Amino acid sequence: MYVDERENSIQDNDPDLKIIIEELHKKINVDFSLYKLATIKRRINHRMLQSGLKTIKEYSKYLLKKNKETELLYKDLLINITNFFRDPETFQYLKTTFLPTLLKSKTQNDTLRIWVPACSR
Repeated sequence: MYVDERENSIQDNDPDLKIIIEELHKKINVDFSLYKLATIKRRINHRMLQSGLKTIKEYSKYLLKKNKETELLYKDLLINITNFFRDPETFQYLKTTFLPTLLKSKTQNDTLRIWVPACSR
């Protein structure tokens, strides 16, 4: 079965999907209930492939038994495409020099617009 087929085999209302999301919230203290379900299902499928499991039911049982698996899924869910603080010196300069100088030049009623480039998959 290809990953796409597995992804489509997990229904949004699957009770095991709910168990997995609740377990993440309980153990990691992060609520993924408003996260895109397609992303969650894709990352679960990735973990299922890594663990050699074929169904979400098998994976939810596995997740409940293996404490380390919850942490691995959590890390998988945090899409780590880029590190926004790749250049600490630059961000330190922005924080301590550039932004304070910029803000001093503005009055309370001035508008300040800042464009922040980002990336996505």
